[in-house]
Amino acid sequence: MDSGHPSGKFQNYSDRLLAICLIQGAAQHFVDTRINLPTKNDVAVDQAKIDEKGYRVSVEGQVLNGVKDIDVMLWFRRHETVSIPVRNHARKSTVCNLRRLGMRRFDFMKKAIPDDFIGRGASHDPMCLVRRYMEETNHGRQYLARKSAIGLYPDFIFGQILWASRRFVWPIKITDGPVVL
Repeated sequence: MDSGHPSGKFQNYSDRLLAICLIQGAAQHFVDTRINLPTKNDVAVDQAKIDEKGYRVSVEGQVLNGVKDIDVMLWFRRHETVSIPVRNHARKSTVCNLRRLGMRRFDFMKKAIPDDFIGRGASHDPMCLVRRYMEETNHGRQYLARKSAIGLYPDFIFGQILWASRRFVWPIKITDGPVVL
């Protein structure tokens, strides 16, 4: 983790890591490539956004996400005296050459979760914590939940779909057959 300014500022977080997740476009691509996967959240995407971003759309109207960059969220138990900046979630970026995807930017974002939020749930496991965050916080509902999240750490959530969203064209265009959402 970045030592921050002044040097060593975030050292207090070294033992507070709760979970690491793949989020946004790369996580959504992972979910989009799974057939008949039950989803937690259906999201309407307007045609202007599809045109702007260059998304592909299936014949059923599902918006398909490609992988432009790799977004990784690190979830920490908040420290009472050292806060993680809200602006850009203390984002750090690097570029890597991946064998199958070529050059891609990795964005690592940090999120501090307050103890009172962690303590409210029936379970403190990372999978439940991420799902609750998506459902119960403004940041989760308005931003993160619009796309999927895949567990990376701890080991028992690696590769697990923690939040699955499907995105559909809006407004829906009625064709010859029925459209099912």
